[in-house]
Amino acid sequence: MTTPLTDTELDRLNHADDALAAELLLPFIERAPQVAELVAQHRPFASPDAIARSIQTAIQTLPEDDLFSLFRAHPELAPPTPETMTRASQEEQGRLGLDAPDAALTARFTQLNTEYQTRFGFPFILALHRMSGVSEVLQVFEDRLKRTRDAEIKQAVAEIASVSAARVTKAFGEAGHR
Repeated sequence: MTTPLTDTELDRLNHADDALAAELLLPFIERAPQVAELVAQHRPFASPDAIARSIQTAIQTLPEDDLFSLFRAHPELAPPTPETMTRASQEEQGRLGLDAPDAALTARFTQLNTEYQTRFGFPFILALHRMSGVSEVLQVFEDRLKRTRDAEIKQAVAEIASVSAARVTKAFGEAGHR
């Protein structure tokens, strides 16, 4: 388990220059340096919750092209090369065994990923920290394939915000949230 960050790290983030602050925020946001830079501009943060809220706001206000770039930076579920994912994504998918699924599950996720990508134009994004197991992931995946593109865009934003908030909580620990 990762050692939680402390108020000292929050103070370091708040007093860092813009480049270092964005670097410190980047692990909370999947391969999105532009979002980290936007969030860094909203310092100082009173608490880890303030960081999570700022990330959510930054994502919600991205222009459409940047939003789709953010979506496309996210890995598919059960990707063929899990080692190319960020460490955080590897841990999140690994918790459910999606980093090395059996052949049947790999085939199912490949089919769903392809279908979703074709239908919506970006990878399926799901806050895995809320999922209890692979069967729940599959059910949500199948249900969301039936939705409209606009609904999925809104859902992807909500899922990314949830993942980012969970990463902030993991980094600072529950006690770090006020």
